[in-house]
Amino acid sequence: MKTMRLIACTLSIISVLAAIILLSTACDRAIDSPDSPYTIGEPPPTPIDISISVGDGSLRLTWGIGNQSGISRYNIYRTDSVSMEFERIGSSANEVFTDTSLINGHRYYYKISSVSNQNYEGYPSDSLSGVPEVFGVVIENGNSVTNSISVTLRMIAPDSTRYMMISNDPSFADAIWENYSAERTWYLEPPDGERSIYVRYRDLDDNRTIDYFYDSIILDRSAAIDSVTEDTGGEAQSAGDTIRFMVYAGETYGFASVDIDTVVTDISLYDNGENGDSVAADGIYTVNYIVQPGIETEDALVIGRFTDKAGNSAPPMTAPGRITIGNP
Repeated sequence: MKTMRLIACTLSIISVLAAIILLSTACDRAIDSPDSPYTIGEPPPTPIDISISVGDGSLRLTWGIGNQSGISRYNIYRTDSVSMEFERIGSSANEVFTDTSLINGHRYYYKISSVSNQNYEGYPSDSLSGVPEVFGVVIENGNSVTNSISVTLRMIAPDSTRYMMISNDPSFADAIWENYSAERTWYLEPPDGERSIYVRYRDLDDNRTIDYFYDSIILDRSAAIDSVTEDTGGEAQSAGDTIRFMVYAGETYGFASVDIDTVVTDISLYDNGENGDSVAADGIYTVNYIVQPGIETEDALVIGRFTDKAGNSAPPMTAPGRITIGNP
């Protein structure tokens, strides 16, 4: 009987020692995978309120956490198929992570876990997915200028887009979400000058775009002529003589012309550094006009005309001098 009690006592001591060793070993274990979270004590909290924003070849994840104390980082896991295992692709010290160099139109799935200061990893979040895409907006088919406050917008977005938000202000103050459409009429805000239109999108998963997108156009609703000149000085001209006409418009890339009363009309002037023009694209339109045979006029008015790039026509202006042309 003494032998049996001795054996039982010895076995009891061995069991206690084994339990102590096992407990000590477990307390030192750090978790590398969220699939088998730390079970001794409370694991770090699981990220919640995860959202995905979409962009061109990129997805941005944001999330919240119940209690941030004691958390050193967050691990990000991704798969591009529901049938494949999640793999860790990186970590973040903050509640935001941007995944780049992705394939547009391809769906990606994510899970996020928190890691404690003791390097213990908590349970992973529920999975969330997103699809990177190309977005944008084009005003008036890419024209650089318009003379109307009403413009047409062409939306650049995939068929999976559900909503869009448009504004003349990058803060989107007072803007609202509306159903997506490939084209939309929009109104620019006066006064004249460069105007930008800003757009955001939401897809069928209700994921918003990471950034806003914009395009700019110049609103120009008027044209004017500063002055019209000719260099005859009142002297009579004849066939073969050269008359230098100039229209000072102050706008480039328009069209200027002059009429010698009703005798010669629509004489084109240039702002291209050629045809008598000294400096290209300075808003001063010039031509060295050679008088043609058979033209006769006395004290004729020189009338300047100008239409700007936006299609606005300036009121005609008359040169201060007059022209006389006669046959020698």
